[in-house]
Amino acid sequence: MRIRLLSLATLLALSAVSFGADKDVEALLAKMTGVYKSAKSAKFTTHSIIPGPLGEAEVITEVSYLAPNKIYAKVKGFEAAGAAEVTFRTDGKKMVVEGLPTGKVEQNYDVQMVVQALPVNLETLNFWDWKRQLSTAEGGNMKQSTFKIVKGEKWKGSEWTVLEETAKEQNVFVRYFIDPKTFLMMRTVVSPIDDKTNIQMDVRIDKMELGAKVDPSLFKITD
Repeated sequence: MRIRLLSLATLLALSAVSFGADKDVEALLAKMTGVYKSAKSAKFTTHSIIPGPLGEAEVITEVSYLAPNKIYAKVKGFEAAGAAEVTFRTDGKKMVVEGLPTGKVEQNYDVQMVVQALPVNLETLNFWDWKRQLSTAEGGNMKQSTFKIVKGEKWKGSEWTVLEETAKEQNVFVRYFIDPKTFLMMRTVVSPIDDKTNIQMDVRIDKMELGAKVDPSLFKITD
């Protein structure tokens, strides 16, 4: 589970973990891991709703992905960037952010920084960081999490498997909406444990194309 502040410029993020997964949870995570691990390419659009001191921010992120670590994203709606479109790209060796008021940012590829740089959650991060994000083993993002599986929950006219994760140390409660047929995560909702109606982040995938044809030039980084 990931939750981050709305600031691509500062690349700030907060992770939360808790503990305890039973065999049903592990089986679900294993099926999801298999899907994301086998994905060779994908194109998708996320709609992130992030409340803040100036009101609710709506951030649209268009992602193109080639396994294992080539990522291109166009981000619209960042408060820090005004009306500008922010672009993020990595060729797996270097990563570049452009469109910020502070100018172009370039650094060596680091999966942790990719996680922090984009206004998304596990519905997106699982593609290139599944090994850590979906793991309850030592070093995994879910190592100390407690879970509950809710089956058949209605959303957008369909039934979903919802994996609920509780992180007591961070006071964070997360609901992952998983397609019971494809095992893709299509929505992530984050709130405090003590006030689950206070949504801190709600990220939804609006469009998804697995195995999409992706232009390799999107990931090219030039001086």
